[in-house]
Amino acid sequence: MSDTTRSPKKDEEHGRNYFFVTHEQMMADIAANEYLEYGTHEDAMYGTKLDTIRQIHAAGLMAILDVEPQVTRVLACVCHRLHVD
Repeated sequence: MSDTTRSPKKDEEHGRNYFFVTHEQMMADIAANEYLEYGTHEDAMYGTKLDTIRQIHAAGLMAILDVEPQVTRVLACVCHRLHVD
């Protein structure tokens, strides 16, 4: 499940559809390298935290990411950093 800085739409719930976060919180988490991928779409930010992926893997499941093309650059950098660190 992704984080987003946009407001919830009708019938959306925090923790069920998205994790709704402030722009400031998302920027702080990006600076702390907590996101596997992130990007902007229609004036809102979206991203998937590394801890979310870790929780999915800990449950014995596989995470599948559906990302915008612009995110592949960020994703490649993060994956390289994880592999090297």
